[in-house]
Amino acid sequence: MFKSLMFSTLAVSTRAFAPSFGARALRTTTPLFSEDMKTGTVKWFNTQKGFGFIVPADGTSDVFVHQTAIISDGFRSLADGEEVQFKVVEDNNGRVKAVDVTGPEGADVMGAQRQEYRESYDDGY
Repeated sequence: MFKSLMFSTLAVSTRAFAPSFGARALRTTTPLFSEDMKTGTVKWFNTQKGFGFIVPADGTSDVFVHQTAIISDGFRSLADGEEVQFKVVEDNNGRVKAVDVTGPEGADVMGAQRQEYRESYDDGY
C-alpha cells in the first residue's frame, strides 16, 4: 500500500510542474516583413488596459500594440503621438501586431505617465 501511495503522490507532484501544451502554448507569431523595422506614430495607447494602436509611416493599416511588446524597463507604455520603431508579425489567427517596439533608432520610448489610483474606485471598505 505504501508503494502505491508513493507512486500516486509522485505522479501528482510531477504533473504540477509539467509544461502546458494547450492551444495557447501552440500559438506562435510569424514575421510578415522579414524582421525589417518599421517606423510609425502612436495613434493612441490606453495605459490602464495596456494596449493601443500605431499608425505606420508607410501608410499601411494601423497596427495593434500590447504593452508586453514594448522594450522598456519598469512601467511599459507609449505616449499618444510618439514616434516609434517596431516589427510587424502575424499571429496564428491572422491578426497583425507590433513587437520589439522602441523609440527612434532603438532609443527608449517616452511613454505616458502611469495613471494614479482614482478615488471613485474607493468604496470605503
